[in-house]
Parts: sequence; C-alpha cells; structure tokens
Amino acid sequence: MFCTYCGVEINDEAVVCPHCGCPVKSNFSLQQNKKTENNGETLGIVAIVTALFCPIASWICGAIGLDFAKKADNKHAKTLNIIGLSVASGGFVIEVIVCIVFFIVVFLGMYST
Repeated sequence: MFCTYCGVEINDEAVVCPHCGCPVKSNFSLQQNKKTENNGETLGIVAIVTALFCPIASWICGAIGLDFAKKADNKHAKTLNIIGLSVASGGFVIEVIVCIVFFIVVFLGMYST
C-alpha cells in the first residue's frame, strides 16, 4: 500500500506513514464506512416495509437511516429513507382518516335508532 500524502510504499498494517508521519487510511476504516452505508440502506428498506403497519416505527427507522446515509454520503440510502418517511406519513394520514370515519359510523349508528 502507498501513503496518500507522500506516495512512499508502506506496510499494509501501518497506522501512520514512517516517512511523513501522516495517518494512513486502513482497510478497517474503509470497512466501517461500508457498514454504515449498508445500515442506512437496511433502515430505509425497513422504513418502507413498516410504513403502513406502524408509521411511528417507520419514522424512527427512516430518520436514523437518513442520518447514517448522510454521514456515508450514500444517495441510494438517502432515497430509500426519504421514501420510507413519505410513505409512513401518508399511511399515518390514511389511518387517522379511517379511525375518524369508523368512529363517525359507530356513533351515528348508535344514535340513529
């Protein structure tokens, strides 16, 4: 592997460059960034799937996933989380409307006789 600052060849396990002393991006830090991207995508998918059944859980997953996606600068994960948040908001509105209609029908049915 080569130092990204001075270009000198260094050991693959080095933490700092022995020539210039600058920190070296290791394979471990690259793997951590990849995991963060995957977490953002996974939470986006969970947000979409849970949106109609439990909008509150979907909002939580979408918000956390969107934060991960922004940190990793992953546009695909951002899109998934925004879709999950949008569908959850629409699902919440639909559920509120259904509850209002249900209560109107029940109460009007009780007092109509």
